[in-house]
Amino acid sequence: MKCPAKLLGRVPSGFITHLTKGGATRGDTRRNGIQGAHPKNFLISPPEPKDAKKITLVFDLDETLVYARSGVVHRRPHLNQLLQGIQGLFEVVLWTSGVESY
Repeated sequence: MKCPAKLLGRVPSGFITHLTKGGATRGDTRRNGIQGAHPKNFLISPPEPKDAKKITLVFDLDETLVYARSGVVHRRPHLNQLLQGIQGLFEVVLWTSGVESY
């Protein structure tokens, strides 16, 4: 079975951004006043300066953006239109609890 992230095809740059190993985004720590987080704790680099003030929108892949039935993974209807519509308006993070082999 393909990894759900691969099903989305080409995701515009800036869509997947700076998740930590604990699942929080850099934006979450910044909003909560935790400024001491060391950059090596983040899995993806911080946003570019031009995107720093955008609201972070987090989408869960598993059974939200994509779903599996009988071993086949499907995109939700209108998913591509949604991602294209919000491109540039938000800092979008795609999150999954799945592992690469899934």
